[in-house]
Amino acid sequence: MLNAIVVSQIGTYVLTASSGRAEPTNSQSSIRDTIPQPKVHFLRGNDDFDHQRFPQAIVNYSNAIKLNPNYTMAYMKRGLTYRRLKNLSSALNDFGTVIRLDPRYVEAYLQRGFIYTEKSLFQEARKDFDRAIRVAPLDPRPYVMRGITHDRAGQSALALADLTHAIGLDESDTEAYLNRGMVYDKMKNHLAAVKDFSEAIRLEPREPRSYMMRGIAYEGLKQEDFALEDYSQTILLDSQYAEAYKNRARLYTKKGLVEQATADLNFLKQLNL
Repeated sequence: MLNAIVVSQIGTYVLTASSGRAEPTNSQSSIRDTIPQPKVHFLRGNDDFDHQRFPQAIVNYSNAIKLNPNYTMAYMKRGLTYRRLKNLSSALNDFGTVIRLDPRYVEAYLQRGFIYTEKSLFQEARKDFDRAIRVAPLDPRPYVMRGITHDRAGQSALALADLTHAIGLDESDTEAYLNRGMVYDKMKNHLAAVKDFSEAIRLEPREPRSYMMRGIAYEGLKQEDFALEDYSQTILLDSQYAEAYKNRARLYTKKGLVEQATADLNFLKQLNL
């Protein structure tokens, strides 16, 4: 479960960093309908993307591509949109086109590698992250994502090496600490896991996953009171975090706090409806 918690956020991790390469977003009202230029459609697509009108964004990015078949950024943003729509095969095609047009486009390798990891195509994912590292050896993201891929493939030592290298490149990379902590916890090194999750909390104190993961690590250390505190903090930050309610209810039950456990289990049932 811990692995799923982490990997589910990685697309956002890449998106956050890659968005800086995108062209500026314009509102619909500021884009002149009478100018049949690729950029006009691209900017409309950006506005649709920003407002989560994903099907319409696909239309606009596709129009931009029709007018300029070499519009790298339009393929990139359309690929991101396809990924949001869970159309992974189309997303893979677009990221592949970006790489063909611009072999040094790091974000395209990261996004395609991320999808390969989600599809358990670990060898293909590692190849993309290897290429990203060759293009941008000082960027921590390919190491973080390759580390996650190694971990998903059951290669904990390789995962640990990549995540540690990522931290060496950027000591403020929260995802690197979160994922390294996860690897440590799977290796039963719960103390090291707690340390990494605590550092992630220091860097981003309002990130609920860090508390959730640290709670799990505290349970590994048999420090259930600390685990309860972390599960409660997770719920304070994200009231829909089902796994936190489940774990807290289990500990409440173990401590004989039946009323509190029942309340958590009842709320958990509502979340699962």
